Amino acid sequence: MDLLLDRVDPDGFDLMSEFAFPLPAMVIADVLGVPTEAHTELTRWTDDIAHLFGSTQVSVEHLRRTQASTRELVAFLASPECAAAAARQKGLLHRLHTTEVHGHHFVEDDVIAQAALLLFAGIASIRYLIGNSVHALDARPARDRELLLSADTVKCAVEELLRWCTPVQFVGRVVKEDFTFTSSGGLRIPFSSQSPVMLYVASANRDPDKFSRADELVLDRPLPNEHLTFGAGRHLCFGDPLVRQTTRIALASLYRRMPNLRVLPQILNWNNNLGFHGFTSLRVAAETVTDEASGRTE
Repeated sequence: MDLLLDRVDPDGFDLMSEFAFPLPAMVIADVLGVPTEAHTELTRWTDDIAHLFGSTQVSVEHLRRTQASTRELVAFLASPECAAAAARQKGLLHRLHTTEVHGHHFVEDDVIAQAALLLFAGIASIRYLIGNSVHALDARPARDRELLLSADTVKCAVEELLRWCTPVQFVGRVVKEDFTFTSSGGLRIPFSSQSPVMLYVASANRDPDKFSRADELVLDRPLPNEHLTFGAGRHLCFGDPLVRQTTRIALASLYRRMPNLRVLPQILNWNNNLGFHGFTSLRVAAETVTDEASGRTE
């Protein structure tokens, strides 16, 4: 993280392209034990997959590109070079290959699928959570940002950011048994219809029956913060510890090195992905900047 922050111009830089985009791929590659210098390709491949997951603009050309990127990602993860690197570092990719649980071993396809899922979901989640959090924190007083710098308060702060500005907007499911959704006046959804349902996580995280001051960002909200950003129970995202820990360290690093970090005036560039909500770019500055047109210091 410090390596990336050492390279930025404190007078103004794009938080997304210069920090939030490269960081998750570098971190997850290191966790898997694969070469971190491949982070650019990993980001490109998983971005193509993420675009297909929730974009409002999917073309035939993009479907072809996603298919090609998926094949390239699988070939990379299955390569002898990755296997050797993961074995040397005892990375997660190696552990998935060699670990036995209750007599069960993962087959090669399962290992690659789990690693690809971690990359696809983890890169997008961490990236957009960092951007969304910095944007949300821009309106907060300095004392609130300081909550991210203490081991005693950072967990509460990040859990609240996960609730308030989650990049995961929804999850899709297919009905497997009859059930009645009582919260909507008794809507019955039959299994026979094989109905697809869209579960809006971001809306559930603002449920006033579950959270006091549900529409406010309360960075010292007591734990447990029972948001549904990572799902729950058997549907809990297995990458949730990685996203949480990476985000805690990333935000703490940003505000420790740049306590006056602020979002510059700009037209906000949101992506068009309904599955992962966040910025494509976000201009920020670490120090006071003079407006050359007016001579005014902001």
